Amino acid sequence: MMTQKLSDVRKFIRGEFSGTRLEIMNTKPATKLPDGTPINPEPVIQDESLGSKWLDGLNNTQRAHLTFMSGVDIHAPQVFDILNEEDKTVYRYEGPSIAQEWKLLYRGERPFYRKVGRA
Repeated sequence: MMTQKLSDVRKFIRGEFSGTRLEIMNTKPATKLPDGTPINPEPVIQDESLGSKWLDGLNNTQRAHLTFMSGVDIHAPQVFDILNEEDKTVYRYEGPSIAQEWKLLYRGERPFYRKVGRA
């Protein structure tokens, strides 16, 4: 009989299965999506089946992100320093990351920026 580690056994907390034990089995990593598409860890710069229209539809930031060598970190928060003309003070504003902003814009929502303080 094989002994189980505590990390391999979980219990449901709520619902109709509350208290029921659930064993987590180790499996090898997935190599295909459920529809059969292979999972490729390397970025695909241009897929010939999609044609060049796919690549032409991307903006410069999206293209730079696909190359991985551009130094664009789309997961870092966006930070802006803006000069207030009235009191001649520079204020720092922080917003969502580029990836979060793309997600918000895709859903039709407006990204927000909050004033952090003086720069």
